[in-house]
Amino acid sequence: MKLLIIHPGIQHSSRLANGAVMSGLFEKVTLLTSILFKPKQKLIGLLKKRVKPIDADVSIVNHYLYTLLFTVSRYLYNKIVVNPQNQSHNNPIYFWQQIFGILCLPRIYFQRKNTLVVCFETTGWPLVKYCKKWDIPVVMDFASISHEKAKTLGINETMYGIKLKVKERAFIDYAFYCSEFCRKSFEGLTSAKKDFVLYLGAEQWQTQETSSKNQDTYGVESFGENQDSRSKKQEICGVERKSMSIKLSFIANLEFRKGLDIFLESIYAYEYPVFLEVHLIGRIRESWVAEHMPKNIVNHQVKLIYQPAMSQGGLFDYLAKEQFDLNVQCSRFDSFAMVVPETMMQGIPNVVSPFVGAGEMIKNGVDGFIMKDLDSASLNNIFNQWMTLDLDERKSLVQRVLSSSKNMVWENYYGNLGMVFKEILADIK
Repeated sequence: MKLLIIHPGIQHSSRLANGAVMSGLFEKVTLLTSILFKPKQKLIGLLKKRVKPIDADVSIVNHYLYTLLFTVSRYLYNKIVVNPQNQSHNNPIYFWQQIFGILCLPRIYFQRKNTLVVCFETTGWPLVKYCKKWDIPVVMDFASISHEKAKTLGINETMYGIKLKVKERAFIDYAFYCSEFCRKSFEGLTSAKKDFVLYLGAEQWQTQETSSKNQDTYGVESFGENQDSRSKKQEICGVERKSMSIKLSFIANLEFRKGLDIFLESIYAYEYPVFLEVHLIGRIRESWVAEHMPKNIVNHQVKLIYQPAMSQGGLFDYLAKEQFDLNVQCSRFDSFAMVVPETMMQGIPNVVSPFVGAGEMIKNGVDGFIMKDLDSASLNNIFNQWMTLDLDERKSLVQRVLSSSKNMVWENYYGNLGMVFKEILADIK
């Protein structure tokens, strides 16, 4: 059987293609996408950012004109609509992903015999309807929770987005979810006869030095430094500083959905016996922070440091350099949150809300912390809990975080994906 993967973006589509090839279950794996390149391809400028560790046996079909039109239209749209809370900034993404699915229809038709299609959410309409007409089984990979659940958590989907999502999920045969939280949000809402939870992996950390050394063997993942050396760095990270301050990272591009207002209240509306050094990393607007400051500020021992969005490698190097005590992910919802395993691979314990899918991989109080409720009081309790730990207990926490991160690599995702595809193919036959 052949496998066609339909995804115009990046996300984990290349990883899904890799896992399909490694399973040995398909005679051909084709990834239809916007622009992605395999390692060792000679590229210049911005195109280098589209190089991914893609298996040599994956066939890639790029759509260059589509990518240009999408990029320009999205830029112009966002100039007019400034990141509104009602998610309207997603409309150009939805529109062009729908167009992308339509552009893929001819290839799907001519390869319809003995083929399985995997499409990502919002690329599916009307693609899935035609697949049903042509007797092609369809897997939908849901990257986010349902809009119904999101609404209960304070995030409203656009009418256009709702229309697309409701239509496409009524014509699928199987569904992939990146967490149990994500899966439960779709219960009774899709036509899938089988659901599968596939926890994603994360890129293993490389320092700038080891990245340059390994640039000729891109795609061969390596920590760059072994676990022991990274652990030692965490252990000796500012013994004096630990006694009088706490260093927090908050990584986000969407302030409200990521719960930045809740985080601000937790650090300003409560008193702490230590100084708080807080790094806000990503596309976080200072004006937004100013507008959402708590009215009654109790704690004045806070230093905010803004760090703009950066490449993945740049983020890894920044995290390694700063040696944070905790990473805070108090999202109103995150179907997974890649930043959780990525920071854990650096020995940084995470504080996550009850609505973060990656939190399912954390043992509360053992290798991270899970908020009891989505509020500032829960964050305050966890910060105080961490501050009661002595230096040896903090070292042990870092060791447990590093140990748990070993189970969050892409190799585990590949293995689980292979078993899932085996079950799907057996069901089709």
